[in-house]
Amino acid sequence: MKRQRIVQLSTDATFANEVLNDPEVLPLVAFDGTTSIDLAPHVGVNGNVLLTTPHGGFLFIRQEPGVYQLHTFFRREGRGRHALLAAHDAADFMFVQTDCLEILTVAPDDNPLAHPPRHMGFVQDFRRDDLFVRNGIRIGASFHALRYPDWIRRATWLEDLGKSFHDRLDARTKRDDPHADDAEHDKRVGACCAMIGAGQVGKACLLYNRWAMFAGYMPILIESHDPLILDMGESRLKITDDRTDFEVLPCQ
Repeated sequence: MKRQRIVQLSTDATFANEVLNDPEVLPLVAFDGTTSIDLAPHVGVNGNVLLTTPHGGFLFIRQEPGVYQLHTFFRREGRGRHALLAAHDAADFMFVQTDCLEILTVAPDDNPLAHPPRHMGFVQDFRRDDLFVRNGIRIGASFHALRYPDWIRRATWLEDLGKSFHDRLDARTKRDDPHADDAEHDKRVGACCAMIGAGQVGKACLLYNRWAMFAGYMPILIESHDPLILDMGESRLKITDDRTDFEVLPCQ
């Protein structure tokens, strides 16, 4: 099932600035010539997303539609397991709640805390040597990316969400041939449900349909946005205003 949310969306840079300028944090994130960091100009603008926990957080800078660059900052007491769980939660938030399709991050060679965990699906795309200067020393960095297909492959909580949807649909349609068990289909439907619940309707249907046509399932058509009505081929669904449930409509 879905983990209890750790990160919180923030529109105020005050706390993030306190963490970033902590004497134990600033040397890890600042380069020569930087004496303090202020995120205020980057928060709440241009689609940027700031997610925080009691010990630190993540700033996602929107570089273009669907593409965000990640910056991570945690105090000592938040590093390790807390930061790792928060990173999973932040990835879930970005891929479900926003238009995000790709998260990029730069990891300096001298800061192992900046290197994203591979088990999350991040891959190293390339590296550059002698990219930064810290304490008078030139250092290189590796460039990593987490893309939607690699995120959803590991987001196991989506499977339960999709199965719950299929169970409700079978019960309400009283079909003679209920939905066959298919864990991957459940996961993709779960992702679609989660995104629709977050208001990302177009993204939800686009990504589901891209997979469904390849996997041999019927695509979803948006019949109406207000009210939200989805044509799933064998069923037509009217989504409730709060996007948490649905009503089965007669097929046309």
